[in-house]
Amino acid sequence: KEIALGDLTSDAQVWYVRQNGLQADFALTHGGNVRAPLPAGDVTRDNIMTVLPFENYLYVVTLSGADVIELFNFIGSISQGDGAFAQVSKEARYTITYGADGTGTISDVTINGEPIDPNRTYKIVTNDYLAGGGDGYEVLTRSTDTFNTSRLLSDVVIDYVQTLPQPVMPEVDGRITIVGGVSK
Repeated sequence: KEIALGDLTSDAQVWYVRQNGLQADFALTHGGNVRAPLPAGDVTRDNIMTVLPFENYLYVVTLSGADVIELFNFIGSISQGDGAFAQVSKEARYTITYGADGTGTISDVTINGEPIDPNRTYKIVTNDYLAGGGDGYEVLTRSTDTFNTSRLLSDVVIDYVQTLPQPVMPEVDGRITIVGGVSK
């Protein structure tokens, strides 16, 4: 399901690349990258490093709209609770409907409020693990232009959090809708 730290992490990715003059249509991370909750109270650099302990570098990949459609179809096939489950930035929204057999189908995907256009290209911010096809995200390896920002995802999130009103209270905003399946 959508998680607050998944939203925060994905939004941080888009914020970072845009702050550095790069284009980003949306960001994608996976729930398995978020390894712990944030504690109540003051959040430290160590807390963020505990939440995001992997040395994942931020990448920008360029995919055709047809490949982005395939990407979201793959996301729909991921079982609930699987670490590969996609978390996205606020620019993307989607619905997964789970059948009685536990399989999911994706619908209502929008990027910046618009359906995916199979005839255009999209810039997606993600981490090096997913960009390399990790967790089954092989479609990301079809990137026609891959850019390594040379920044660790954890450092990007630390920088982003410092720009937000304090105290930071990560929340979900409904960018992912789950129909059926497990709601908790």
